[in-house]
Amino acid sequence: MGKNQNVAKRNGVEQLTPARALIAELVRRYWVLGMECSLLEIQKLAWLLERAIERAGLPSLDLRFAPHKYGPYADRLRHLLDGLDGSYLHCHKRISDADPLDVIWFDDAHKTQVQTYLKTQARAYEPALNATAALIDGFESPFGMELLATVDWLLAREHVAPTVTAVREGLRHWRGGPQAAARKNRLFDDRALAYALERLSAVPATP
Repeated sequence: MGKNQNVAKRNGVEQLTPARALIAELVRRYWVLGMECSLLEIQKLAWLLERAIERAGLPSLDLRFAPHKYGPYADRLRHLLDGLDGSYLHCHKRISDADPLDVIWFDDAHKTQVQTYLKTQARAYEPALNATAALIDGFESPFGMELLATVDWLLAREHVAPTVTAVREGLRHWRGGPQAAARKNRLFDDRALAYALERLSAVPATP
């Protein structure tokens, strides 16, 4: 973790905010599990975190997600990640230029700083952070994270019923575009949809 050198950008922000600290910590935890964390996966982690924050009644990170090819996507998150590029997070290219499957890693030199901030100035968000980490257990891959976040979006934002049949219909009308809808229908079989629904049934579908 962090063995590669970020030659494209060496300076990122040092001052933390709740959003910066939470996203950086989620990336760190992902790597601790032995999983490489791509930009695609960070977008889905952030969506599921935002949902946990909503359920907890905490101030939103205001990332403004929308349906996209790979599931919920927030352009504001890319700006946030660009600010962390070169300090808390690294990539083999500028994060702002990264492709969905490009790997992003946490800088362990900042572990204490991030965790101290989360236990003090962002303490209220800790339950949402832990809930997100528990929710994704077993889904840590680009496929798994897209699956979980896509199904959660359909339940929460499109008010689709929590059944495989209803979710399948929701995928056919995915608002990320017809090509994205067709891709998701090919990618996710009924067994995968049922697995995601089972996991999400442990939490409310809407805030």
